[in-house]
Amino acid sequence: MIGQSFSFDGTNFAQYGIMVIKGPTTGMAEPRLDFQDYSARDGGVAEAITLKPIYVSRTVDLYGDDKTDVWEKFDTVQKLLDPREGNKELIFDEMTNIDTARNRGYLARLNEPISKVHWKAPLVVRFNLSWIVPSGCARALADTSETPTIDASPKTFYVPDSAAEVVGGNRVLRPVWRFRNTTSGNVTAVTLTNTTRTETCRWTGILIDDDYIKFDSNREHIESSADLVTWVSRISGITAGDPFPLLTNGVRNECVITGMTTADASIVFRGEFF
Repeated sequence: MIGQSFSFDGTNFAQYGIMVIKGPTTGMAEPRLDFQDYSARDGGVAEAITLKPIYVSRTVDLYGDDKTDVWEKFDTVQKLLDPREGNKELIFDEMTNIDTARNRGYLARLNEPISKVHWKAPLVVRFNLSWIVPSGCARALADTSETPTIDASPKTFYVPDSAAEVVGGNRVLRPVWRFRNTTSGNVTAVTLTNTTRTETCRWTGILIDDDYIKFDSNREHIESSADLVTWVSRISGITAGDPFPLLTNGVRNECVITGMTTADASIVFRGEFF
C-alpha cells in the first residue's frame, strides 16, 4: 500500500502528489435484517438481509514543489472529493494489480471532513481521508454484458455465454435483463427463469414488435421502451410474489426465457466482493 495512490471519479490523485501512507484493510460489512409488514395480512411480514455501509479510511501525504504548489494541490483535492457530488468510483492502486477478474473498487463518497491536516515536512502535508460505501461491498471495475441468442420459446441460455467462464465476484449479483421483441408480432407474456437458482419471474401484458422489456433485478422493477430512451413502468404485469432472478457467483448460470420466439437479449451485471 505504501507508495501507492488512488483514483476517484476517474481522476488519478497521484498527479496531485498524493501518496497513501497507511490505512486498515476493510473486512466484511455487518448484515442488516429488514422486516416489512404485508398490508392486509395479519402478522404477515417480508424479510430481507442487506449489508450495512462500510467505511474506508487512508492516511495520505501530499507532496509539492513549493508552498504555493502544495496549497494549490490541496485546494484541488478538496474540490475533487466534495461529497455533495454524490457517490463516485474509488479505486486504490493496490486493488488494481490482482488480476482482471478480481480487480475492484468502491462506489463511495467522503463521510467526514478531511482531518488531522499537518505539515509532515517543509513541502509535505499529511491528512486523513474517510469514505462511506453505502452498498457495503466492493465491485468490479467494469460491467459485464452478455448477449445470448434467443431463437425459440422456451429458450435455454447461459450466463456467462462461454462454457469456460463463470460469474465473477463472491456475492450473488442483481443483473439487468433486457429483451427486444423481434417476433414480428405482439407478445402477451414473458417468463424469465434462472434454473440454477430456481427463481422465476412471470410478466403478462402487451409488448409490441420491436419494443424492449427490462427486468431490473437491482431495482426490482419491470419497464418497457420503444427507443431505449423513454421507459414506462410495467410492474403491474408481474405475478405477485415472483422473485426477480439473480445470478450466482462462481458458476455458469442456466436460464430460460419463454414468450418470444426471437429476441435480442442483453444481460448486464457487475461482480461484487464482500
